[in-house]
Amino acid sequence: MERVPIVDLAPLAKYVLEKQLEIVARLFRDLSSKGVDIFDLEPGIVWPNGQDDRPVTCPIVEQWDREGLLLVDGIHRVWVARDQGRTELTCAVIRDVVVPLVPLPVTWEEVKRFPLGQNPVEQDKRAYRFPDAPSLRSAFPQISDRVTDQNFRYFLFRKLDELGSSGIRTPGAE
Repeated sequence: MERVPIVDLAPLAKYVLEKQLEIVARLFRDLSSKGVDIFDLEPGIVWPNGQDDRPVTCPIVEQWDREGLLLVDGIHRVWVARDQGRTELTCAVIRDVVVPLVPLPVTWEEVKRFPLGQNPVEQDKRAYRFPDAPSLRSAFPQISDRVTDQNFRYFLFRKLDELGSSGIRTPGAE
């Protein structure tokens, strides 16, 4: 866990959803009144979320020598923090990762807001390091027999739910 300048974070998604931004802003307001700053969580909290409890932690970042600090999870939290004029926030920074993420980093200017009821199409979601299954197979021949046209985009997905990540957004949940 460390304080990270927001300007140093490179998003991996090219979109944010208005509904999620509203949820984060409401959560910030509700918890601020109780003395909890969701942009400075260390280690985190459990938020009662209707039918289940959901861990809420700081954004998750991977440090890469050539690409910098990649925002793996928490783009909506970072967006709201930026909107509030914050310049840094607490992040879980993961280093020394040997397998790259499938998405490529983008700039904040490339990130688009999608209003309630409107979801991004696939090409509006991410820029991909491996645009198709054959390119991922050739980069990692040791796993090529398990990479398919259906799973290549998420084959190298990091399961980080223990750190508060809600994982891959499923269609309809966006």
